Amino acid sequence: MLTRRKNWVLFLALLYSMGLNAQKINNILKQANNAYNDLEYYNAAKLYERYFETGKKDQFVVCKLADCYWNMRQYSKAKKWYDILSTDLLKNNDTLKKRKAELYAMQSDYKNAIEYLSGIEGYQHRTNGFKKITDFLKDSSDWSINYLNINTQNYREFSPLLIGKSIIWSSNEPVNKKIDDIVGWDANGFIHQKYLPFVSSIVTRPFPLINREDTNSSTKKKVYARVFSASDVPIRSKGYMTRSFSRTRSNKIQEPLILQISKRLHYNVAHATASEDASKMYLSVNDQTKQLKSSARSLGIVEADIMGEYLSNPNFLPLDFIDSVDNQEMVLHAAINPTGEYLVFSSNRTGGKGGFDLYITKRSLDGMWTRPESLEFLNTAGNEVFSTFSYNNEFYFSSDGHPGLGGLDIYKVKTIPNAFGKGLQFDKIEYLPYPINSSYDDFSLVVSKDQRNGYFTSDRFGSDDIFSFEYKPKYIPLSGTVIDSADGARVSGLPASLYELNNDGSLLKVDSVITDKNGKYTFINARPNKDYFIKLYEPTSKNGDPNTVVLKASTEPEGIQRGLAVATVQFPKPNSSIEQSKLIETSTQSVRENDVNKKISIENKGLIVNEKFVNRKFNEQELINKYFKDRSLSLKSPADSFYAIVYFGFDKYSFSSMAMRTLDSVVAHMKANPDDRLILFGHTDAIGNVNYNIILSKNRVKATKKYITSKGIDDTRIELEYFGTKFPIEKTLSKESGKINRRVELLLFKK
Repeated sequence: MLTRRKNWVLFLALLYSMGLNAQKINNILKQANNAYNDLEYYNAAKLYERYFETGKKDQFVVCKLADCYWNMRQYSKAKKWYDILSTDLLKNNDTLKKRKAELYAMQSDYKNAIEYLSGIEGYQHRTNGFKKITDFLKDSSDWSINYLNINTQNYREFSPLLIGKSIIWSSNEPVNKKIDDIVGWDANGFIHQKYLPFVSSIVTRPFPLINREDTNSSTKKKVYARVFSASDVPIRSKGYMTRSFSRTRSNKIQEPLILQISKRLHYNVAHATASEDASKMYLSVNDQTKQLKSSARSLGIVEADIMGEYLSNPNFLPLDFIDSVDNQEMVLHAAINPTGEYLVFSSNRTGGKGGFDLYITKRSLDGMWTRPESLEFLNTAGNEVFSTFSYNNEFYFSSDGHPGLGGLDIYKVKTIPNAFGKGLQFDKIEYLPYPINSSYDDFSLVVSKDQRNGYFTSDRFGSDDIFSFEYKPKYIPLSGTVIDSADGARVSGLPASLYELNNDGSLLKVDSVITDKNGKYTFINARPNKDYFIKLYEPTSKNGDPNTVVLKASTEPEGIQRGLAVATVQFPKPNSSIEQSKLIETSTQSVRENDVNKKISIENKGLIVNEKFVNRKFNEQELINKYFKDRSLSLKSPADSFYAIVYFGFDKYSFSSMAMRTLDSVVAHMKANPDDRLILFGHTDAIGNVNYNIILSKNRVKATKKYITSKGIDDTRIELEYFGTKFPIEKTLSKESGKINRRVELLLFKK
């Protein structure tokens, strides 16, 4: 009886203990859920891990744990939890699949990235980009990057801004190191602006171009929030604060200063952009009013006056959308163009393509901003953020929805101001190659006034850090030799053209040369990591059609090692200099790959002018068709156009008084018709060395262009073509009879 009673007491004690333990576990989960709902991801992650350690294998807890680390951008920890999610949970959740795809892309595992991303609406182009990932790794030799001494070990430095001689950037290093400066999102400090009065005081050092997974234990490690999040929830407990706020900045020349603002702005003050012309600065700032504890504080854009090293009159811009009803919609990451007229920003407003999209607004004459319009052409189902304008109005932004290497990548778009106040015209999107972009987050690029240097942010080495860059295009010579297959003699005086193979399969003409006395051709304008076609032109056949030999070349390292950049081509050489003069080369600028071997026929009879050598009306469209039969440019001659010729003395490229009168009439027409453009065609007679005549015809069109532009015509309205002896009108070799060939033809057209 006593034994039974004892067993019963032990059983009740066990039940009580189990109940207390279950209650404790439930309390941990409740606290974790509360922290998660309050956007305290740092605290939530720690509590969910404690809950998971009790043996509870709840898949929804795993999902929230992964989400916490994703929001804090601790990607390696996020992947650990995403990898143990069940297949059923992933199957119908596009958000989870997109994140897993990005995590695989960060590890350069594009096969798995494609598998998870395929079939998700709005991500077809990004998926196709992962299938052609080598296209995004070209041109890397043009760029060199350096690590800056303004970066710290424990904090984030991002969004650089060049203004005058100063550099400004965003940092979450606490100013006073107080608990009030710490946010619960990731247990780091609120963001504010730092600056150095002289950007020249920054110390740089080359940084190894390696992937993060290859770095050693000395690599910086720190916790940080996704920088386009609200990230403003106050931390509740000191228990999960980072261990140290100690600085590790080395080689300091000058201590960075805090940007002062006349009216104190609380919470995050991030991503500055400025118009020096308008003396205005724009910053992403949290809403300053009271908020519920469990809600994120919305972000807006503040405009302030630049007063030297001080900002005054900060005010939120009224950029709200008229039909917006969600107070959690945010506007952030402004980009102002140099004149202060156009403002582009990101917003997660309802009705966009997904995530954060780009919108543009224009300052009207009364100083108010127009209703924002979506930049549909640039937006994707992903995020388009961190936009900037350069001094020459080029537009940069980052996206994780366009094709790229993974994470946020940086893209460039040329802009053109439209006439009649219709806003900016955005050109095609250009991807900036590695090492500017990587498989991690790369964003917020700014360019110096010389367009060759600048700064950008990347987290490729475990943190948000600012890097400097220099862009200096590099060239690789491509050469070859032409040999007569019949007698082994080297073929001189043979035209050769170099065409670059674009990603879309089209060919772009890069250079033209003539083989020298040893039958050698050398192109000096080839770029690294590119595929090319070299076209060598044989003598014309009896029916007048030229035959071409096409050789594929490569400037990728493997191609150069295999000798593809240097080649010997065999075919019959021309029998005489007169036969050489019949060689015809197309001036095609853009043709398709399957057109490379297409036979080209260009007649010269349409170029004959009257005996008095005067300018006269001409069928310009016929001339365009003859010169550009295979050219895929939309050339349209103006209705009131004319066809003009200027002539030169023997071996000269200076102008006679008659030639200058002709050019003056062209200038007058160009000024009266600002939409018209010019093509200049340079020619020589057949006397002398073929290579020399190519150079002479080039000098003639350059001299003509210089004369016209000296009269106030924009040089972008003028195109140059030069052919040496290839298009003669008079085919004899005497100085007198050949004077009609020593000419530059001027043709007006509309593009």
